Amino acid sequence: MKKNVGPADQYTRFLIGLGFIMNIFTINPGIAGTIIFLVLGGSMFFSAFSGYCFLYSLLNWSTCKETCAPAAENAQTPSH
Repeated sequence: MKKNVGPADQYTRFLIGLGFIMNIFTINPGIAGTIIFLVLGGSMFFSAFSGYCFLYSLLNWSTCKETCAPAAENAQTPSH
């Protein structure tokens, strides 16, 4: 998986995921609502920690700039 989620986007996704999980305790959504909130919160946590978003890859988007590029791509090749 190629990283396509930048640092600011990762932080935002973490907070949104935390919000979904906290809603389980604050609004008591029942069994179906709890499962929905767990899936949404878990997917936000996954994309926040892995740096990969499936929807971004489908739409060919990336919020990752040069800070997310692997070290091999950032390395300058010596020209002789």
